[in-house]
Amino acid sequence: MRDEDWSTHMIAQALRIHETSVVRYIDDYVTSEKLTTNSGGSDSYLTDEQTKELIEHLCDVTYLHAHQIADYIKEKYAVIYQIYGLNKWLHQHNFSYKKPKGVPHKFDEDKQADLLRFTSN
Repeated sequence: MRDEDWSTHMIAQALRIHETSVVRYIDDYVTSEKLTTNSGGSDSYLTDEQTKELIEHLCDVTYLHAHQIADYIKEKYAVIYQIYGLNKWLHQHNFSYKKPKGVPHKFDEDKQADLLRFTSN
């Protein structure tokens, strides 16, 4: 876009990023012909062995909240994860979150079983 004489303002609007980011990217390219950012993330706080153990644990135990997992990690490995970082870690290791479906507070298991028997006949 810059080679086509677009202004930094126009590029920023087209890419939906801040104009200062455009300027920084252009400067990085001009000074070192860099086309990508260096922000590839940080190294994991857990060792490979700890990661493997944690994945096995999470496959066996279901947690309702990320802060419970963070508490477990803090207690077991003495590593502190912020919720945002833990959510990224979980996503990177192919864990997903599904909001649990509530059970009505007047739910009667016997009546539900009777209803299921009645409708299956």
